[in-house]
Order: sequence, then C-alpha cells, then structure tokens
Amino acid sequence: MSLPSPFDMSSEPGSLQREGTHANEIAMRQMNYPEAFYRRWVLTTAVSFAIVAMSTWEALLRTAHTQLATSGPGGMLIANIAAASLISLTTLPLAHLTRTTPSSAGQAAWLSRLAPRTHAQKASYHVGFLAVLAWQALAASSTFAAATEIETLAACNANAPDRFITWHAAIFGTCIAVVAVLANTRFYRVLPRLSAGWAGMHIGAAISVGWALSGGIKPGGVKAFPRIEAGPWTSPWGAALLGVGPAMAAYLGADAAAHMAEETRDSSVTSPRAIYISVLGNALLGLGMAVMLSLQPLPRTPPAPAASYVALFSAVSGRTATIFLSVMMIGLSIGSAVARATVASRVLWAFARDGGLAWLHGAQTVDRVAGSRIPIAALAITCVLTSGLCIANTTSTVPYAATAQFGALALLLSYLAPAGMAAVRAPADRSRWALTSSVKGVVYGAVAVGLAVAVVVVCFPARPVGRWGGWVAELNWAPVVLVGGLVLGEGCWWASARWAWFSPADRVVREPLGDEDRLAVDGVARGVVEDTGRWDELECRPHSRHGPTDAVR
Repeated sequence: MSLPSPFDMSSEPGSLQREGTHANEIAMRQMNYPEAFYRRWVLTTAVSFAIVAMSTWEALLRTAHTQLATSGPGGMLIANIAAASLISLTTLPLAHLTRTTPSSAGQAAWLSRLAPRTHAQKASYHVGFLAVLAWQALAASSTFAAATEIETLAACNANAPDRFITWHAAIFGTCIAVVAVLANTRFYRVLPRLSAGWAGMHIGAAISVGWALSGGIKPGGVKAFPRIEAGPWTSPWGAALLGVGPAMAAYLGADAAAHMAEETRDSSVTSPRAIYISVLGNALLGLGMAVMLSLQPLPRTPPAPAASYVALFSAVSGRTATIFLSVMMIGLSIGSAVARATVASRVLWAFARDGGLAWLHGAQTVDRVAGSRIPIAALAITCVLTSGLCIANTTSTVPYAATAQFGALALLLSYLAPAGMAAVRAPADRSRWALTSSVKGVVYGAVAVGLAVAVVVVCFPARPVGRWGGWVAELNWAPVVLVGGLVLGEGCWWASARWAWFSPADRVVREPLGDEDRLAVDGVARGVVEDTGRWDELECRPHSRHGPTDAVR
C-alpha cells in the first residue's frame, strides 16, 4: 500500500500533483516545520551546486593510478561504466522520494515514511545519523584533498616533488575550511551564482583536460578494447569487480540537491530535476574521462604523496599547461569542498532539528547573517571537524584514506535503506512521468541489489593486505570506522535521542488548513489522513515546539 505524503497535492486520485513554492511551505507546516531559510536556489543554481559537490571527473583523475594498479585500463573502464550505471539508476528512487518529501533531512525523512511503523523511528534515526557522518567525512576529505593538491603543486613547481610538508597541507586545509564558512555566511547570498561559475569552470576544465590528454594517445595506438589485468589479485574479472569500489566513490553525492530542498524554490519539482541532471551530466563527464585515462601510458605506481594528475599533466603537456590545468583543478577542489561543507552543515542541522542531537545544544538553531538565515552552529561544527582531520593527517595519510572510504561506504548505506524500502512500499507519485507500481518495484529492487553489492565491494582494500609491515596503510579501515559510527549512534540513541527524536513522519498534523491555504493547495489535509493505519494514533491538534505532543512511543 502506498503511503500518502504531505506533498501529494492532488484532490482526486487521477489528477496530477500540484507544485509550487507556496505549496511546499504549506506542506512543511503540516509537518510542523517552519520556514527556516530563504528559498534562493532555482533549477540552474541547484544543478550547478550538485555538480560541483559531486566533482566526478576530478575524483577519477585523482584516483586513476589506484584504479590502474587494481585492474588495468580495461578494468578501470568497466568499473566506471558499472558505477555510473548504478548511480544513474539510483537517481530514480532518490528523485522520487525527494519529490514526495523534499526535506533537508533527506534519507531520514524518506525512511521514516517507508519503514514499518514499529521500526520507523529508530530506523530513520540511524540512517539519518549515517548521512550526517557520511557528509561530514566527505566534506573533511575533500578539504584535505584540495590542501594536498596545493602543497603538491607548490613542491613540484619548486622542482622538489619529494619535499612534501604535511603540516603545510594541514594549514591549507584549515584555511579552506574558513573559506567554506565565509562562503556560507558573509557571501551566502552570492553562493548560488558562485556555484554556477564553478559549474561552468567544471565543464570547461573537463574539456581542457580531455584535450590535453588526447595529446598522450599515440596515432594508431587504439585498436581494441583496453586490456583487463589482474593486478595484485588472481583474477582479472575479480580485480575489475573490486575496482568498482574506488570508482563508486567518485560518483556519489546525488543527494546534495535533496538536502538543500528547504532553500530551493518549488523544491518538489526543482530538487528531483537537479538530481537527474547533475548525476547524468557528471556520469557522462566521468565516463569520458575514464575513456581518456584508459588510453594513457600511465605509470602503475603513483607519485608520492598525492595529486598524481600533476605527473600526468607533465607527461602530456608542457610546464605552463601543467601549472594552468593544476590551478584549475585546485579551484574546482576548493569549490567542491565549499559545496560539501554546505551540504554537511544542512544535514547536521536537520538531524539536530528532529532531535537526533539533543545533547548538542544550539546545533538546530538558525541565525540571521548578512541578510541570510544560516545554521551557524552546524557550520562551525563542520569546520572544526574538517580542521581536526587536516591536523590528524600531519603524521600519516591513513586518517584521510579511512575518512574518504568511510564517507563513501556510509553514504551508500544511506542510499540503500530508503531505496530498498521504496521497492516494497513506495509513496504515491501522480506526476506525468511517474512509473507504474510494478515497474517501480522491479527497478527500485534492482537498484537496491546493486547498492548492496557496491557496499560489499567498497569494503575491500585496493590491494591484498601484506602479512607484515605496511598493512596499516593498505587496510581498508572503512568497515571499522563504520562499526564505530554505528556504536556511537546507538549510544546517542539510548542516551537521549529515543526520547527526543521525532522523524518527519511523526510530525504530520491533522489541523485544518485556512481558507487561503485550502485554495492554494486542496487536498493536503485529506492526503495526510487517508492512511488510517499509520496516522490513527496521532492527535488532531497542533504540535509542541519540539515535535508531536501525543506521538506514540
């Protein structure tokens, strides 16, 4: 049985779903969510923001040597095709759920409506906690990656590539975190336009890098499909399957537009479209970059310590072109760090607003800064965590690798839970392009199975772990960090969240709409109360400031 949504605006079962910014605001009030932000993002800026947050082809360029060492050029190409196809299909349930529930809570809001009633509260809490940890990890790792690229370019420009100083990178990372804070406070009113500029730079840089890489292809050298190699593994096809793990991390971030929904105009339409366009655009650019990289005579051992694309640019172009392309890459990395810090702060704020971080006072507050409404406390927490990771990497790169791998694993799990439930119990969507129930179940089920396989693959290391020295750096620490995150989330649940957590599904009220709202959006109240099996125990009166007054626990 399909669950009704406060955003299901149809007055008749066969009519089309009505949209509009005012309709979204009314539906948010039905869930006791006041308008916390100004809605300044439109379709073009939302798409630009999501594209910059994902930064797919840049991530592939950074990890090209790792993928080549795992399965060779053919295995890298197959892994990228598999990862791009899976993420493109994942946009179907993500966009559908965003359309029916466009909330900054994202995965937690979706699962709270899809999970069985007896388990919805705790399940939505843990998925929301995973989403918070995942985006904090992605923001921190992208910031340190940008700082590493700055330091690497400086060392190579000084003709001393081995003189990489880690504490310099830590300082650069802290400075980038401060830039992210400034972009989200003082300059937040122009951040949509900055995102559009970064997106244009993203596309232009992809064309420039592709043109430069084409110079490294020998005439007549492409005669067959690139070979698949076993690398350090025993089977070539097994190595290609394990190569999906590093490739998958480059295509993640499809939910960035969903977490900005409460700041987007007409979010029930704009946010799903932004998900579709950004993911498909990044997938095409990523596949194009994978094809170009698979045809390059790259060395199989990446130069230390990072930013292997500097050596790649040096091999296919001159010194001036190398510096120009590297500077563009650094600019894009800073833009991605700013975008991911923005998303991370919104996810943290939404989770705290629903009571998931009751012990962290102030994280759910929104303050007025420079004519905008900003979650200052959540943004400050994100900046502190990012700076802490940059400082932790001064002695070893293991924390950076573990954080990046954990971010990919946790985000995949946060996709898997709502996508799997949507295959069984998808909410109603009466839009013109909505899938039928049977097709929806098959497609969403296939997506859930693919995500489950990707979760298992991401847990493997890039190469077999040695028995003796070096195993600490070679081991994939993401499952270990994930277990620690789950234990932390369970501890927070029993300490405070089990009393304070109110998922979006718990917040729906049955209070009648005013005449003006009823004219703007008819059928909202009826759509909320149709499913008596889910809402029959909620009182028909306004909720308290912190959630439902009489929700059954």
